[in-house]
Amino acid sequence: MRILGFVLGSVIWFWVVYSLTMALAQAIKTGIASNSIKKYVYHQQPIKFLLTVLVQFIFWLGMVGWWLNGVWNLLIKLAD
Repeated sequence: MRILGFVLGSVIWFWVVYSLTMALAQAIKTGIASNSIKKYVYHQQPIKFLLTVLVQFIFWLGMVGWWLNGVWNLLIKLAD
């Protein structure tokens, strides 16, 4: 039962990591990650521009960090 739970959990985790990877790739490919940055012009609205850059940086850093953490945890599980 324990092995079955581990296999099922691993399959679900692979699916989540794969889905996140595809979402990140699609966002970068289509430019969604930079659309809101294009909305504001630095010379006309510097505060809004900088806040948008900061928020997107934190968001994407968190997404990539979460993905790398998942891959790392999976490698640890597979190595045990």
